[in-house]
Amino acid sequence: AQIDFEAINNDIIKTTSYSKFQSSKKDLTIITPKSMEYKEIKKAINSLNNKNIKQFNLIDIYNDEKLGDSESLTIRFVLQNDEKTMEEEDITTTMNSILDALNKELSIGLRQ
Repeated sequence: AQIDFEAINNDIIKTTSYSKFQSSKKDLTIITPKSMEYKEIKKAINSLNNKNIKQFNLIDIYNDEKLGDSESLTIRFVLQNDEKTMEEEDITTTMNSILDALNKELSIGLRQ
């Protein structure tokens, strides 16, 4: 048998520790133009490099005649700190930083 070692994917998998503290889930519903791609929103959130944001996923898209050329997106965030249990103030600060980034970079905000 011949083995082509160049063809074998031999990437080293790096593991990271996980937090022993409880996570919190928060949903954020924003209004965006229908022409905006979700990857732009993802890029703006990732640019924060906030270590409390462990994960976020698009969970709902809502369209209505009242929204016109816009749509409502709901994003669920999993927030967790590696060193302590997050308090309400920590969660609020993190969510506000997300909203500020979306507003500054993409001019989008909360659904009213």
